[in-house]
Amino acid sequence: MTASVALSLLAAPAAADPPTPPPAAKARPASATVPDPDRRLGKQWRTSTDDVVIAVPGATGLHILAARERDAYRWRTAATLAVDGIQADLWTGQICVTGDRHTAVAVFAPRHFANKPATFDRGGFAATVDLLTGAVRHLEQRVSLAYFNPGCGRAGTAVLTTDNTETDGRTVLHLLDTSSGAVRSTAVHGQLTSAVPHGSGFVAAHGHRLVEVDGSARVRTLASVDAVPHTILVDRRDGIGFLTTGGDTTSVWRATATSDKAARIGAGPRSTVNLLGGAGGDVFVAGAGAGAEAVLPHRWTALRDTSVAALSAQGRLAIRRSQPAAAAPVPPFDVRIEAATVVDGRPVEFAAVVDPPTRARTPSGGPAAGDGLRVLADPLPGRTTPRSRSARARCRATTRSCRRTSRVRHRSNGRSTSRCAER
Repeated sequence: MTASVALSLLAAPAAADPPTPPPAAKARPASATVPDPDRRLGKQWRTSTDDVVIAVPGATGLHILAARERDAYRWRTAATLAVDGIQADLWTGQICVTGDRHTAVAVFAPRHFANKPATFDRGGFAATVDLLTGAVRHLEQRVSLAYFNPGCGRAGTAVLTTDNTETDGRTVLHLLDTSSGAVRSTAVHGQLTSAVPHGSGFVAAHGHRLVEVDGSARVRTLASVDAVPHTILVDRRDGIGFLTTGGDTTSVWRATATSDKAARIGAGPRSTVNLLGGAGGDVFVAGAGAGAEAVLPHRWTALRDTSVAALSAQGRLAIRRSQPAAAAPVPPFDVRIEAATVVDGRPVEFAAVVDPPTRARTPSGGPAAGDGLRVLADPLPGRTTPRSRSARARCRATTRSCRRTSRVRHRSNGRSTSRCAER
C-alpha cells in the first residue's frame, strides 16, 4: 500500500513524481457524516467493515484521522504525532495503512526538514498508530521524507526507507512487523525508492528497473521499463502493480516474481491516474483509460473517479483532498474533506474536527503508548537537545558514557517519556 500524503509540502524526488493532486472543487455544504447513508451507501452500511484513514498537518503535530462506514464515515482523531525539543511551525508527513487495517504507519517531521538534504533523506521520524486503541509506538529509525515513504504490505508489515546514498552510497530498507514492533534493516547499494514488503523481503524501484531484494541484500531485476517505477503495490496473488510517468502520461503495470517482463494494464493523463491499495492486497485503478488495455487481474478494480488521492479499505469512499481551516492550525480545528461515495459516484464534503490529544486507550495487558521507546542519541543531525534534570540524573545513574538525551512526547495520550541514549 502506498503512502498517503498529508498535504505534505514536502518536495518529491525528481526520479519519480507522485500523481498530481486533484484541483480544488467548488465549495459545497459540508456534513459531519455521509448524508442519507441508506441511499448513498446502500443498506449494508451499518454492518460494513470499511474504513478510511488520512493524515492532516498541524502546528502541534501530524494528526491521524480515521472514519468507518458503519458510522456513516464520521471522522475521529486517532492520534497526533510530534517530537519534543524541536521547534516547528507545521508538522507534516505521510501515512500508509497495513493490509490487515489494524495499523497506520507514519513518517513525519517539521515542515522545514524538507529544506536540507540531511534531514530530508534520513531525518524523518517514524511511528505506528493502533487504529483500534490509538496506542502509538515511536520507532528509533530515522527515515526519508520522500513522498513514497512508508510503504505498507498486504498484511501487517511495512517498509521504511532511509536514503544514505549521499553518505555511503546505500539505501537502508527497514522491514517493520507492526504487531511486535520488530524491525529488520537491510542496506542495499544504490538508490532504491517506493519500497514495499514482498515475501520475506522487498520490491522497489532501482532506476528504471523494478527489483526484488532479499534479506541478504541480493537484488534481482523483475522488469525493466522506460521510466522510474513508483506507487508500487503487492496484490493478493503476489503480483506487483506499479506506475510509470513519462511526459503527460502515466501508465499502469503489473509484474510477477516469475517473469522478467511487466504487462501494461493501461494508461491515462498523469493528473488523473492513480493506483491505490485496499484491504488484504486489493488494488484499485483510478483514471480515464487506466484499465482499458487488458482484462484487469484478480481483485483489481477500475474506479470511475479520476481525482482520487486516497481510498477506503474496500474502495467505497474516495478522498479527493483535505484542507485544514488554517495554514498552521492548533487543535481543535476544522478540516474540510472532499470525497465521493463510490456506490453512486456523487460528491460529499465532510466537516471534520481535529481534537486535542487525549489519553489513548490501550488493550488489556498491552503496552501503553510510549512504553519501550528507545530514542536516538542525536534526534536531529547537527543539533543537541538540552536534557531535563531528571533525564540527566538517570543518565549519570546508568552510564558515564551518556552524551545526549532526547525527550519524545506521545501526543496521542499526553504522556511523556525521557530516555538516556548512550554513545
